Amino acid sequence: METTLGKRIENIMKNNKLNQREFAEKINVKKQYVSWWVNDKVEPGYKSIARILQAFPEVDANWLIRGKNEKNGNNNIVNEQKAIYNICKECENKERTIRNLNYIIDDLKCKLNECFKKLKEKKI
Repeated sequence: METTLGKRIENIMKNNKLNQREFAEKINVKKQYVSWWVNDKVEPGYKSIARILQAFPEVDANWLIRGKNEKNGNNNIVNEQKAIYNICKECENKERTIRNLNYIIDDLKCKLNECFKKLKEKKI
């Protein structure tokens, strides 16, 4: 079943647990525009679609614009892409944490070496 662009935008809001005001703030448009879109009164322009795709990188542009590959059986493509995006973000966060911990370890090694040098100097 094909959905309207407004319903797909509403789907993005629902998947991200955002109301119209929060969605509007996230993409930097007036809340009234979002209301018009989800009620199929007007369709967003290219700039607004670009803002949606930029704010929600997990959303497939083809799905948003054309409604293609919206659903396959029980699988919701938007949810699958969101899950993949979240996994990637989680990996990035873990990599960042590991880098930070490595910096801390390197710093502690330097400080420990300095302490050993000072101890050697005092014993000699």
